[in-house]
Amino acid sequence: MIVLARIVLRLLADLAGLVVLSLRPWRSVAAENLFLRRELALCQERGVRPRRVDAATRVSLAVLSRLFDWRDALVAIVSPLAVTADMNNGVSSVRDTPRSGAIAAT
Repeated sequence: MIVLARIVLRLLADLAGLVVLSLRPWRSVAAENLFLRRELALCQERGVRPRRVDAATRVSLAVLSRLFDWRDALVAIVSPLAVTADMNNGVSSVRDTPRSGAIAAT
């Protein structure tokens, strides 16, 4: 029961943070986004491993994924034609290198 209470409190705190972020000027949010991207790049460069995701974060991500149509955003980033073309050429979508046994297109 205590774990459930923690999850609910964390979700309420996340909701309050979302409301506060929606009221901030877009330039402030854009500046924070740039800062966080830089911090992420530094962590990746140093090889810092991310922390485990807690239960409240899993629940909030599941709820947000239901609220927003994120699949359309993925299609805008990577078109299905590009993926199928890479698959037909034997190129792995993760590393952009030929799979073992596949002949690279020249």
